[in-house]
Amino acid sequence: MRDTKLFYRSLAIASVVSCALLQPVTGPANAYQSSCLAAHCYSLASYFSTGIYSAHLLENREPLWATNVAQIGAHLNSEMWLTMQDGSYIEAGLRYGDDSFSDGQPCANVCYDLFWSETKPDGSSHRTIITNTTPNGYRDEWAIGRYGGAWIIKLNGNLVGTSSYATDPTSQRLDVGSELAQDTCSSLQSNGYNTNMHVLVQASGGTLHDPAWTNPVVNSCSSTLMLGGFVSPTQFAWNKPKP
Repeated sequence: MRDTKLFYRSLAIASVVSCALLQPVTGPANAYQSSCLAAHCYSLASYFSTGIYSAHLLENREPLWATNVAQIGAHLNSEMWLTMQDGSYIEAGLRYGDDSFSDGQPCANVCYDLFWSETKPDGSSHRTIITNTTPNGYRDEWAIGRYGGAWIIKLNGNLVGTSSYATDPTSQRLDVGSELAQDTCSSLQSNGYNTNMHVLVQASGGTLHDPAWTNPVVNSCSSTLMLGGFVSPTQFAWNKPKP
């Protein structure tokens, strides 16, 4: 296993905000609660707090597969989201699917990528492909945090993005898990759990800690076939589809 010091390193935020559970806010998290829309399915664990300053994710580059990913906008992601009070949110992680309308390093068609994205309260979004890669098992260290008056995205200790949409001083919701777009959950068979999503959050006082999952597991569609998930104190695992 790689040295994980970067993962546990704080983003050095000094403000102190007491933690409390919140009601769901506007933005993508509302749809995640019981979502099996025509073209979207999710499996998530959620954490609420009045003062999330950063979220950290360790995740292996494992195989992702879904049908119809050649459609424009189709994808299967394994990622984390931070939602602000105004409903804007930032997401980052693994993506397999169509790279159309992406900035950064998109490929010509279907690719396996490292990416981050930001979305405004009105739903308009901006996605950046950091790099095309392969499911080689490499263990990546992601961080989304507030630093120097802006929300930044780091990958393996390197700055890969700065959000222009998110302006709130703190986030109040963390989601981690999977998102499937342009497919049907019930048509896919399970390929076994992805057990490599290890999560920590940074809240009051700048201390990294395990998320006390507010909504332990939200499975959309059929948890027996695909996207069923479970949690441990710091990990979330979900059923991956197979060809």
